[in-house]
This record gives sequence, C-alpha cells and structure tokens, in this order.
Amino acid sequence: MKKKITTESMDYTMQHSHNFFQNNFSGSLANKVRDLAGTTPPMLGRILYNFLNVILSLIIAFFTLLFVHKLFAFALIFWATIFILMAFRAARLTEPLSIAAADKQTKIMGNLVDVLSNISNIRFFSRSRYESSKIKALQDDYTKISKQRKIFLIKFYIIHAFTFSAYFSFCIITLIWLYSKGQVTLGDFLLLFTINNWIIHLMWMTANELNGFLEDVGTINQALSVINEPLQIEDSPNSTTLKVTRGEIEFRNVNFSYHNSMPLF
Repeated sequence: MKKKITTESMDYTMQHSHNFFQNNFSGSLANKVRDLAGTTPPMLGRILYNFLNVILSLIIAFFTLLFVHKLFAFALIFWATIFILMAFRAARLTEPLSIAAADKQTKIMGNLVDVLSNISNIRFFSRSRYESSKIKALQDDYTKISKQRKIFLIKFYIIHAFTFSAYFSFCIITLIWLYSKGQVTLGDFLLLFTINNWIIHLMWMTANELNGFLEDVGTINQALSVINEPLQIEDSPNSTTLKVTRGEIEFRNVNFSYHNSMPLF
C-alpha cells in the first residue's frame, strides 16, 4: 500500500506545472507524499484492530449480560453509545486543529529540507539568522495549536472518566439490589465485573487511540492537498508519448558581437 500510494502520488505531483513548484517548497511536497504513504496504513490499522474490535466486543458483552439481567446489558449499550457520540464530537471539534497542526509540521519539515539544500546561498548572503527565526515562528505556531488540541482531549478523557464512574456505580447498586431480591448470584457479580473490566479497558485504549487517529486524519487531509490540487496544464486526450532515446546539444548559426558592432565570430 505504501509503495502504491508513493508511486501514484509522485506520478501525479510530477505532472504539475513549473509555476506549482515555484510556489511550493520541494521539501514540503516531499513531506506530504511521505506522510500520505506513511500515515494511511496505520490509520486503517487503527480502524480494523481497535475500533472494530470495540464494536465486536460490545456486541458479545451485550448478549452475555442479557443472561445476567437486561438492565446491565442496556446500561452498557447506553454508556457505550454516549462514549462513541462524545468521541465523534471530539473528532469533529479537533479536526481543524489536527489539520492545522499537520500543515505547520509539514511547513517546518519543508523549510528544514530547503534550508539544508540551499545552505551555500544562505551562508553567502548571511541569512542564517533569518531562516532560523522563520523556522522558530512555525514551531511556535505548531506548539500553540498542539496545546489547544491536547487540552481539549484531556477534558474529553476527564468527562469519559466521570461517565464510566456513573455507569459502574449503577452496576454495583443494581447488583446489590437484585441480589437482595435473589435475582442474581455471586457468580453474576464476578461475570459482570470481568466483562466491565474488559470493556472499560478496551474503551480506554480506544480513547487513547483516538488521539493518534485524529492526528492521522489531520496529516492525511493536509497531505491530500497535493492530490487535490488540479493540474494547470494537461496533455490533450490524443497526445502521444514522447520517445527520447538520446540527448544532444548543437550550435547552429551562433555568433558573438558587442552592441551595434560587427560580429566578432
């Protein structure tokens, strides 16, 4: 997948006009292609091995808890639904910050590559301090955006912890009440605690993975700007492929002269 994404992205990028490459840092473009190829497979892995795992686990836990009591089964689904809706809400709210952070990071890497590739010119014109200040400004912007996103996610984790506490308290109180009525056994206590421990662990891991997933979404959306940029110049549908077998330079009718004078040779 990485090979295919890299190849197709580069093939498309190389079709852009010369004006496109003048207006974009070569290091930034290379970083976007790298991010697109390097981030897409891990993001799909998070969806398959984390989020899909949680959904399947919730289905199994729901039908297992039905054998204990329907109150626990529907309480689990109710709490899980609240968590998932909160997660989607967090994703929607932090998506602009994730995209902005990825954009700043790409610009930082692009500037670093371009500075190092043009170090001779920078030294010749004594522009080292200017280039350093420009990179520092980009880093400051990236740090500010990252802090905003991290603070928002910390608030999300705190709210998630409160919802879990409320759900678990409900389970304990309901277990004691049903046990006093003889509707559950001590084995049901053990089963419920085991399932809750399993589900809570998965959901907490999912909450942690959400941070990485949002970063991946922002990185991919920002990297896709290379692919989404329309080509300014395109070949006609009936154009033929140029076949260049060798290169050659010829001088024909070349002369040299000063202004308003006879050619010297």
